[in-house]
Amino acid sequence: MKNSSIRCLVKSISSYKIIFYLLSTIALIFNTLDIQGQRNRYRQSNRNVSVSFIVKSATSLNSDKIYITGNLPGFGPWVPNKVALFKYPDGSWIATYKMPVGTPIELQYTRGSFEKVETDREGDELLHSFVLSRDTLIKHTIRSWKGSAGGNYNESPINSNPKVVKVKPVKPAFQFVRKHQDLSSDGVSRRKITVHLPKSYETDEQKNYPVVYVHLVPVSGSTDQLNERMFDTGVIAKQLMLNGESDEFITVMVHSSADYTLGRFSTSQYYPYRNFLLNVVKPLVDNKYRTKADAANTASLGIYSGALISFLLTWEHSEVFGKSACINPIFESTAKYFTYAKQVRESIETSTGSFYFDSGSTRPDLRFEPGIERMIMVLNEKGVYPEFYQGSEHSNADSRIRIKRALQHLFGW
Repeated sequence: MKNSSIRCLVKSISSYKIIFYLLSTIALIFNTLDIQGQRNRYRQSNRNVSVSFIVKSATSLNSDKIYITGNLPGFGPWVPNKVALFKYPDGSWIATYKMPVGTPIELQYTRGSFEKVETDREGDELLHSFVLSRDTLIKHTIRSWKGSAGGNYNESPINSNPKVVKVKPVKPAFQFVRKHQDLSSDGVSRRKITVHLPKSYETDEQKNYPVVYVHLVPVSGSTDQLNERMFDTGVIAKQLMLNGESDEFITVMVHSSADYTLGRFSTSQYYPYRNFLLNVVKPLVDNKYRTKADAANTASLGIYSGALISFLLTWEHSEVFGKSACINPIFESTAKYFTYAKQVRESIETSTGSFYFDSGSTRPDLRFEPGIERMIMVLNEKGVYPEFYQGSEHSNADSRIRIKRALQHLFGW
């Protein structure tokens, strides 16, 4: 009997060993696959492709050269005379450079300084923005330069057939954007805005467009994927329009990366910045571009404190900003015993604007939900019924989806 018990025990131990070794083997296989997947993703994210430029200038350059500057480290970044194009015998300026795939790239053409950059018909600086997926050929004619005599926009075509070798010609994912720098007002330091124009803007001169103002505010922690994706909003908006998933609209990115007061919870309601939007940025955009300036076609989008700013603009100025999209809005601070829901409840005003709230489902996201739910309850008491989307995962891919969904709420079908 004793020997039988011992044999059963040995047999049982052997079975557990087999199961243990089996599970260990499976775990090792999955771990190996995951490591390989990580390596593949790393290689993909760090892959460079060849970008060839064939550039013409419609105006005489005299002794000047053409340079490319931009946001990539190899271009300075933003050093106006670091990367030169080479003059081809037929009058073209050509070069081929390696650039990363999947990264938003911004470029400008200069003649050696920011006092001599490419401009549009109205004399505003032109900024080119694109994202690469493969080897690309960019053929471009510069019609006007800042600081050139008369500043005229040359409409005459240039006939040439330059040769390009070792590059597969494809249509680049290419978009004209414009930027305005050194904008400020009382209590707001100098900053720039970037204006993304829809595809038909240059061809349909009779058409006016809705506008969304995107608040790019500092967020603690450089790995915040949602904040990083906010800088891609112009690209996301472009794809949304090209896919026919929304009406065409203008996207205005308001850069405030150096203004750390906007990244912190504030009981002062960010009045100087909101005043800057109302009295400086919006009038500039409406005067420079063909916008639909009424409230129904003017919206703003933000995350965290930027989402609170979007809400306040529409709550207090729905006659100007008729729509707001708020992703993870910070409506309250437990540390300061302060909630904006109380202020909204105690105010005698109500809003005729449209509100969209979005909250994720991860632990960091969930801390925003009580404040959002309290704000919705107060708004409902005042007869205002915002749309509230809950439960989206806070992953890198989904951050893009959340921004896309917010834009669709503002101007989509």
